[in-house]
Amino acid sequence: AKMAQQAPSEAHFHRAADHLKSSKVKLSDDEQLRLYALFKQATIGKCNTSRPGMLDFVGKAKWDAWNALGALPQPDARAQYISQVCQHCPTWQESDESDAAGAEGEAAGGE
Repeated sequence: AKMAQQAPSEAHFHRAADHLKSSKVKLSDDEQLRLYALFKQATIGKCNTSRPGMLDFVGKAKWDAWNALGALPQPDARAQYISQVCQHCPTWQESDESDAAGAEGEAAGGE
């Protein structure tokens, strides 16, 4: 089965995260929460903080999303994060390749 491919490298994961940050893609709140949770899971692992206070609605939503991933292994979280980025930015890896080759990715990416 093709699902058993090796987990993406951390470098690949961070390139996906950087691309998403620099892209102007519009994400719904749910998508943002999902990506946030996967990012935290991929970089830190299982949710390790206490739930924010009652009035911190954004913090609670983020915490709930991360906590909901439970013990999902970090490589799996990286893979899921990258697949989410691929859904929103189907060509990100092509631009990633040209950036890696030192092409003019900077000019196009901008802030």
